[in-house]
Amino acid sequence: MKPPADFRLAIPVATGWLALALVEFTPVDAGVAVLVAGSGMLVALLAAILLRRRAPAGLLALIAVACAIAALLVVRGAQEPASVDAGTGRCDALVRLDSGNALPAAATVLTADCGREHSSGPVILFEAVGEHGEVQPGELGFGTVLSAECDTWSFQDNWVLDCTNAHVVERPLFAQWSAAWRASFQRANEPLPGDGGALLAGLAIGDTSRVDETLQDAMLEAGLSHLTAVSGANCAIVTAAAFGLSAALGARRWVRISVALAALAAFVVLVTPEPSVVRASLMAIIALLGFLRGQPRGAVPLLSLAVLVGLIVNPTLATSVGFVLSVLATAGLIVHSKPIAERLADYMPAPLAFAIAVPVAAQLWVLPVLILLDNGVQPLSVLWNLAAAPAAPVVTVVGLVACMASQFVPVIGTLVAWLAWPAAAWIASLARLSEAIGPWRIPWAEGLPGALLAAVGITGVAMLLRRRRLGIAVIGLAALLATGLVSVPEAVRRASLADWRVVQCDVDQGHATLVRVGGATVLIDTGEHEDLLEECLQTAGVRQIDVLFLTHFDLDHSGAAPAMIGRIGTVVHGPMTQEDEQLVAQLREGGADAREVGAGARVTVGQMVVNVLWPEAGIAPGNPASLALAFQERTNGGVFLVILGDLGEAEQRRLIGVVPESTLLLAAHHCSADQHPPLYDEVGADAVLVGVGENSYGHPTDACLQAITGSGGTPLRTDEHGTIAIMHDGSVWFSGVD
Repeated sequence: MKPPADFRLAIPVATGWLALALVEFTPVDAGVAVLVAGSGMLVALLAAILLRRRAPAGLLALIAVACAIAALLVVRGAQEPASVDAGTGRCDALVRLDSGNALPAAATVLTADCGREHSSGPVILFEAVGEHGEVQPGELGFGTVLSAECDTWSFQDNWVLDCTNAHVVERPLFAQWSAAWRASFQRANEPLPGDGGALLAGLAIGDTSRVDETLQDAMLEAGLSHLTAVSGANCAIVTAAAFGLSAALGARRWVRISVALAALAAFVVLVTPEPSVVRASLMAIIALLGFLRGQPRGAVPLLSLAVLVGLIVNPTLATSVGFVLSVLATAGLIVHSKPIAERLADYMPAPLAFAIAVPVAAQLWVLPVLILLDNGVQPLSVLWNLAAAPAAPVVTVVGLVACMASQFVPVIGTLVAWLAWPAAAWIASLARLSEAIGPWRIPWAEGLPGALLAAVGITGVAMLLRRRRLGIAVIGLAALLATGLVSVPEAVRRASLADWRVVQCDVDQGHATLVRVGGATVLIDTGEHEDLLEECLQTAGVRQIDVLFLTHFDLDHSGAAPAMIGRIGTVVHGPMTQEDEQLVAQLREGGADAREVGAGARVTVGQMVVNVLWPEAGIAPGNPASLALAFQERTNGGVFLVILGDLGEAEQRRLIGVVPESTLLLAAHHCSADQHPPLYDEVGADAVLVGVGENSYGHPTDACLQAITGSGGTPLRTDEHGTIAIMHDGSVWFSGVD
């Protein structure tokens, strides 16, 4: 019987890692943490000595080691430069490239003169433009040092640089060698078509410079992005090949190990030391050194020692998402892949059981972190990884051979790359298929509660693998609590939404507004993104639309209209261009009637009456010709909603004396600065809806918000509250609160 995994080093290292991360992410002072850890170590060590032959002595010794490692790592972390915090401004910076992939890329500011502040530390190099255009890290090589003038800002706790006047200060020989090899491999791949050709270098050596953003997003959504993050499998192939070749030549043990270490070092320089590469290479180095001494280590102690060395050398790895995911996935493979395969083998052939067990074990262990990152529980990612499993080693091995061949005989490199292309194309097609199907996430609690419940569920799986039926109850309880924390509040929220009259959809930077009176439902504009519009319709419980009003044909107002083909009775619009006519024709082909209207027209939909206030005759298509609409109920003559489209100040001036009073108003043009405040005063709305999302226009502007509050209204913004629903009784419902 195989002995259980040895966690004697893993537990202290995990404790030290947690302590280092807590000091980084919380207000805990490093000195206090060291004092507590040191005191704990001394107390536990003293108690272990006093109880040396009794049962608790071993546990106390383990606690003492954990405290010692925690103190060591916290002290080491305190020696690192503090995170760059120079705010927003202009800096003269000396920047070292830490990646060979396309921008944005990881980098380190060696020095930065930002006026009164001088900073250094890790950054994201968003863009860098030099004398010959945009800087390409892949052409310069990891380790190259640039001098540049940079605009700086903070994004999600990262310092981001956008640089100009960049020029190379230092380019080490290893950087030149790495860039040359990567460039030669990419040139060899140029004849390879489609996504497979673009992805091959990423799968073989982690060079994703040819992978476009859509394919990167598809790989991420499918849970396949780890295949382009060079890690254990790649390092194992390189070291095993070098070791085996030298052994075949009759080299002695120390020579074989030296050759393997040299090959590994060259490979790390080639692929650049990303966090997953650091973890994998450290494990390989420790394993080779153990083999040199004739004392091979178990996989868990090997991983633990690699993590400890990595954190000592570079304490910033403690909070690196890539490093965390790499370590957890590796731990999952070590601890649970074989037990899962053995249990599955009771119901299926052993090779299939092992193929399934590998992605399942890795996904289980990284699940808590993925939940913290808001990626949720995605069971389909196991399926995509299972389908990719046969192709991944082929493209890795053959791709590495092609990379080496392309350095000496480019034609041979291209021919070998063609052999790897089908496997790369297969993986890319899986990502595209996942994108087409769309994500399927199991409802699960978010944040720390969700991560903790996922950890409880993993504990249940471990119990079940040991044939303890209690594991089923633990898994069921964790799943019930995690889904209940989401589904129960959501059900309550949906129930409270049943009596809505107006819904302002959160469609990012765009407009889409639902209005319902009696049994009639109308939609004013669609926004640009079909998925966001569909999400809003589902939230409101709407499938069919009686009338679609298109105030005008800008993408952020009509881009998602094709999603409504076959689902609307009538489309009402203003002046059109020939291109706009094509969209209306598509809607008509789907069964909709079409009607062009102008000022003075009236549209009746069930118990709803819509008066068209604008445009006047003769205005050319565009923002100035946006429909302005006033909604009222037949049984109650008062106007309850006014829509202004994207009308600017000039058109708003001409609506003075025309626009009626209303309890609700949709701010014109996403609350831009082009407003006429007296119009807002004339409407006198209690609440003003603002359809706005992330944008570079400065929407909503202070001037517009002041016009709203100055008229006595309250601005309700979709960028702060998500989708906003106004009930018949005047109460307000938000899908999310800032």
